[in-house]
Amino acid sequence: MTDKEQLYKNLIVSILALASDKQHQLDFTIPDCTICDLIEDFNNYGNGCYDMSDYSFVQNEKIRELKELIDSFCKVETECYE
Repeated sequence: MTDKEQLYKNLIVSILALASDKQHQLDFTIPDCTICDLIEDFNNYGNGCYDMSDYSFVQNEKIRELKELIDSFCKVETECYE
């Protein structure tokens, strides 16, 4: 698997983790802070994929929209449980 393929795979996993129910999110991020880890993973892999992107315009827009949604969530006070 190339670095680019691994990056795409990690992005998909991070999106699936964000979309999971609470218990799966906790299982995915234990022992760290769930909110911090899920957001950090998406940002790391999303930005990496965006930088190396050969996605279509629509795919790039969806990643951008998801990032904006996550950023707006982060503006709400969230407590870190690390």
